[in-house]
Amino acid sequence: MRQQRIVENIPQAFNNPNSVSSKNAERNKALEALEKAKSLQRPVRYAASGESSFSTLNAKSKPKNTEKVDGDLPTDQAAKYVGLARSTFSNKFQNGIIKGRKIRNRAYFEKEELDRYLDSQKKE
Repeated sequence: MRQQRIVENIPQAFNNPNSVSSKNAERNKALEALEKAKSLQRPVRYAASGESSFSTLNAKSKPKNTEKVDGDLPTDQAAKYVGLARSTFSNKFQNGIIKGRKIRNRAYFEKEELDRYLDSQKKE
């Protein structure tokens, strides 16, 4: 004899995740969460699609070095100044041996920092 599965305790909304009743249940949960957030008197904003709380926190923590200083050298000129090949210089920058800053996907280096690197190489 085959046993039949009894699903009495499960609400109808959870039987089919694409049903109208399940979508209404999700909407009601979202509205309840919104009301709870409003009662806490905190600012409420809707996240854009693809945005999470991690991505917004991560974006806020990044420093905003968006201005190039006149004395800064781009990677090619800095590599020539130090006397290294561009690829070697880039590897040292990526490994943190040479300090610089990235502005709009381009790296710039201060001459003082390059001089410090040259001094440290002379000592070794």
